[in-house]
Amino acid sequence: MKRIDKSQLQIGMFVEDLECAWEENPIGERRFLLERAEQVDLLKRSNIKAAIINPVLGSDIVEAANILARKREKAPPLEQRRRVANKILASVQSTTADLFNGARTGDSVGMAQTEPVVREISRAMERDPIVFISISRLKSKDETTFRHSIAVSALLVQFARYKKFDAETVRVLGTAGLVHDIGKMRMPDEILQKEGSLTASELEKIRTHPALGHAILSAEGDMPQFVLDICLQHHERPDGKGYPAGLSGSEIGEHVSMATICDVYEAITSARPYKKPWPSADAIAWMLERRGHFDRALLREFVACLDLMGKQVPVSLAS
Repeated sequence: MKRIDKSQLQIGMFVEDLECAWEENPIGERRFLLERAEQVDLLKRSNIKAAIINPVLGSDIVEAANILARKREKAPPLEQRRRVANKILASVQSTTADLFNGARTGDSVGMAQTEPVVREISRAMERDPIVFISISRLKSKDETTFRHSIAVSALLVQFARYKKFDAETVRVLGTAGLVHDIGKMRMPDEILQKEGSLTASELEKIRTHPALGHAILSAEGDMPQFVLDICLQHHERPDGKGYPAGLSGSEIGEHVSMATICDVYEAITSARPYKKPWPSADAIAWMLERRGHFDRALLREFVACLDLMGKQVPVSLAS
């Protein structure tokens, strides 16, 4: 047996005991094998003082570090990872464009159309989240709405998994991220693609897109309430200064607040023809300074989610 600091915990270790009160144990068990990065991160962020590990049943400190190093060595080269991610993104974007263009001409949008897209996005985020997110940030003028929606879907999937939501909730949130801006398909292109500031009348018009999107998604009758709420409310703010209804505080649900964070973060960290992307650290700092704009507790969780995502080792491209 070995007593180690919680900062030394690694995937592959077998924990015999945790030095903490029972109610402070974030895992809920005393003896367990660390199999996922989420478990390790949860323990490191918890109030436990130390852990007792069993090197016979699991990895020792040095062995765990070597295992992680070997996994990183086996990771595919970056260029290969980008090629695979670009191929997935091209396929997803083509389907999303068809979906959105149909909404532009009056078609309704249902779960049967969105499910294959969200499934591919979820798989891409399981394989290699950092590369998939990074390439989705590069947008031409014609791709802005499609790629933004795909990237918000991907971030929401990642955030929901970080919060250990069940698979169905993850799927529904991925769908909500994909279609949250679908009401913009009923907006004139000269407003959507305008590079300068919007006039007062243009701003008033663009602020109708949540209600338009809600109407599009409600027509089919099979969209979960989470999806409808996120579409209608993703521009609401905790301080009541958002739109369209000026909701505040607890009137805005957790899932809507998560979507708002992902939506804004993706928008300001993306490269577009008329603006340079903000570095992630600058974007987070700016968001933390905007008191009243975001749910503070969820924003801190989102920062931790991004940090954990950055440490993920890409899995085999064949999986």
